[in-house]
Amino acid sequence: MWHSASSDPKAKTGLTAQLLNRLMQSFCRHNFSWPHTGRHGQDYQVCLICGATYEYDFNTMRRGRLVEP
Repeated sequence: MWHSASSDPKAKTGLTAQLLNRLMQSFCRHNFSWPHTGRHGQDYQVCLICGATYEYDFNTMRRGRLVEP
């Protein structure tokens, strides 16, 4: 019996989790950690509430764009 990807329960769960994460990040009031330097020299900040990771520029001391997982 043939099943499309959209009828796969695991695919639906993954999409639902992604949607919920996006919604939480967009409505989160963001409480950020101190800036960190990653393994490859990239600087970033993490929201302590929703876990979203944002680029950080130490030269301008400003947060940048959202880093996609």
